This record gives sequence, C-alpha cells and structure tokens, in this order.
Amino acid sequence: MDPFAPEIKCLIYVPCRSQDIDYLELRFWIGMWLALSLLIMVAFDLSALVRYITRFTEESFAMLIAIIFIFEALNKQYKTMKHKPVNFHPDDPLDYTCICNMSFTGFNDYESTSELLLLMTGIFFKKITVMCVNLKLLLFLSSSVTS
Repeated sequence: MDPFAPEIKCLIYVPCRSQDIDYLELRFWIGMWLALSLLIMVAFDLSALVRYITRFTEESFAMLIAIIFIFEALNKQYKTMKHKPVNFHPDDPLDYTCICNMSFTGFNDYESTSELLLLMTGIFFKKITVMCVNLKLLLFLSSSVTS
C-alpha cells in the first residue's frame, strides 16, 4: 500500500477506532486533499521555494521523526513488559497457559468492496500527483543543468 503504512496505522487508525470514525473514508479524504495541494504546487511552480529550506530544517524534521520512532519503540516495550513481565525467580514453577487464537480473518477486514475501492482510489490519486510533482521537479532540474 504505502511506505508509511505502519506510521499511518499508529497515527490515524488507532484514533479513528477510538473516536468511531471510518478509517478508509478518512484515508480517502487525506489522499484527495494531498492530491489537490500537490496539483496547486505544480500549477504555481511552488517547487522553486525549496531553495529556502535549510539544512537546519531538514535536521529538525529528522530529529522529530527519530524521537517518534524511539517513543513508539519504548511504548511497545513497556506494554510488552507490563503484559508479560520478566520472571526474576527462575526456581518458582511457571503457570503459563498456551492459548491458540484462530480468529485471523486475513484480508476480509473491510466491510464492503466499496470501502476497499474508495481506499484504492485515494491511493491512486495520491500516487499520480506525487508522480506529477516528481516529473515537474525533474524537468526543472534538467532545464537548469542544461542552461
């Protein structure tokens, strides 16, 4: 689907589930707004403003992403340790039980085909606009190199 799918699941799916919002519909509208904003960027040649982005800004965003990944890793580690604590007394008998969960539904998590189609349409338009922006940037760079 997406190279950022795990982050999207953590940042969007979990809050959608807790607020009872349809995840696929939200993903579709995110794709539509992203497509619109990227088309506006291409139409007005806003890629020329990239030269104003400094290395400091790039490093700041990289640090923010690193902090998010570290926080998520530590949060998952904490939850795992809370759910399944370490046995500090190896001589005591263990009373663990093994339960097999056979409730895997595979790819039938979508309620209907229209939801899946809606998600695929949003992803398609997102990919098309990203390709347009990349092509515009490539043409800009190739024209600046030849002149």
